[in-house]
Amino acid sequence: MVPLDIEVRGASTRRFEMRLARIPPLAGALVASAVLGAIDAVGGAGGEQRLDLRAEMTLAGRPPLVIEQTFDGAGASIGVALHLLNVVGFLANNALSEVEIDSIAIELEQSRERSSTRIVAAHPSRRIVEPGSMLDLMVELDPYRGESRRHRLSLRLPRDLQPGRYMLLVGDGTSIDVARLEIEKFEPTRLSQVLEFLSGLHSRSQLAVLGVARARGLAVDGETLPRLPGSIREIWAAGARSGVTGLRTAIRQELWENLDVPLEGLVRVDLMVRAEGSR
Repeated sequence: MVPLDIEVRGASTRRFEMRLARIPPLAGALVASAVLGAIDAVGGAGGEQRLDLRAEMTLAGRPPLVIEQTFDGAGASIGVALHLLNVVGFLANNALSEVEIDSIAIELEQSRERSSTRIVAAHPSRRIVEPGSMLDLMVELDPYRGESRRHRLSLRLPRDLQPGRYMLLVGDGTSIDVARLEIEKFEPTRLSQVLEFLSGLHSRSQLAVLGVARARGLAVDGETLPRLPGSIREIWAAGARSGVTGLRTAIRQELWENLDVPLEGLVRVDLMVRAEGSR
């Protein structure tokens, strides 16, 4: 049996202590249904609400896996359940390595008000930039209720940027994580890589910026090598080795900031980098 502790803090606070049958094909579904029942018992699983999730899974012989995420709107409780179903289900049934889950502890903070905010646009202080210079971004935010507002972000561009196009992606933590997967072509070959990835997932209550530039690199066995010398890249490519994927773009910088509301949306800002000192 796998100990499962769930604490829901809402109109009242209740703690549920359970034991789950150790049946790997059903692990995710058992956790998801238990969480839905706990939410419903405290404040109701339906209707507009916000749920802040923190889940810690202790794994035999491995560091604990901690997952944090925010869900908002009429489908918040279903979102929590599906998120846990996918994570726990993958751990229990992954094809990379056997995982034994020793225990699961889940904390949920429930608010009966929806508070999501949409990211509408991002405006840079200038579009022609130099390597190493500071840049301000004004991010337009449109809340579910209330007046639109602007949030200012400041970032320093990498000093070794090459002249040419440079793209900034501005979005909520979840959307930025999805964009990172598309850019870095993450194909893990070891469970440790997957656990590191899962523990590094970001919350929707985080506002993020990714700086993306052209690159000639490779993704090799789940590791990203974005700036390989041309000769090395050709050697790898010529080997036609499985698990090797060519990269055309690379993440050059990132900025993360925690906000007090869940966000949704992803916008793009295009810049032009000119050689330092040129006019």
